[in-house]
Amino acid sequence: MVIKNPTINEVFEAWFNGEQMFIQPGQVIRVDDARGNHLISELGPRGLIKLEYGDAGEIEEQKTLAGREKNRDFKRKQVIVFNQENERRNQRKQAMIEPQPHIIAYAAEVGLKVYEPFAETTEETKASSAMFEKLEAANDEIKKKDEALAALTQQVAALTQLVHASLGKPSEAPLANYGAMDPEQEQAILRKLQSLNKANFSRWLQDNKDQIGLMSPAIQDEVKSRHERFFGSAVAA
Repeated sequence: MVIKNPTINEVFEAWFNGEQMFIQPGQVIRVDDARGNHLISELGPRGLIKLEYGDAGEIEEQKTLAGREKNRDFKRKQVIVFNQENERRNQRKQAMIEPQPHIIAYAAEVGLKVYEPFAETTEETKASSAMFEKLEAANDEIKKKDEALAALTQQVAALTQLVHASLGKPSEAPLANYGAMDPEQEQAILRKLQSLNKANFSRWLQDNKDQIGLMSPAIQDEVKSRHERFFGSAVAA
């Protein structure tokens, strides 16, 4: 079973068969079914989610957002219960309870006022909640950019490897064939290479990977030059 802590600021803690477990914010872990079912039962109300096979991408994002909303509901209820108890104590002329730090943090996150002496104003609680929502959105945006950067890095590495392999491949024709290439044909290939943008150059590499090593030195030099321009790394001859 695969489970995930969807929050960005809360460490989930639970016990199973005498073993204490911690699940960090955003962490995805694989556990056996018995342990997973126990954790879902214990921490599901706080937002812990179960991921199924094929949930990557948009489905995982939807489950993550639903888990965060359940986490906020849990925190909201904790603050409401605390406030109700202090309201009862106040009506009975009893001393109100000082809120524990986690209740104060919950209230700030969900935009509720803690019913206590010297409580912060409604405007301040709304500002705290709005700031936390912005933090969540920024965290999601950073994660998406990190994933996009990782994908781009893999693409550049694959193209660099392709150029290395193509230029380093032993020629299947005599070197004299370089000189036998029609000058107009060579110039046409050079002009085409010089006109390609990054995306089209990548496709050209894929389409011509088996022929690059047989092309003239001028064309191979242009391939190396374009690769360095687009991907920031030169390839060895």
